Amino acid sequence: MSNREKGINTFQRYLSVWVLLCMAIGVLIGHFLPMIPDALFGTTSPAALATTVGVLTEVPVMLMLVRIANKTMERF
Repeated sequence: MSNREKGINTFQRYLSVWVLLCMAIGVLIGHFLPMIPDALFGTTSPAALATTVGVLTEVPVMLMLVRIANKTMERF
């Protein structure tokens, strides 16, 4: 039997509930235990630096590569 014949499973059926539950847990952790996100993503955290600088450098490079690919498409 293929996946289409089985229908959707429990996780898929209640996906919006899981998302809202995870958002609520994140808000509660940020409100009642603010030291946890600060410890993980503080100003000296390598993860915070990589998240910020990575996006600021990767997105313009990817957009430039797409533009070059679109302009040279007929050569290939």
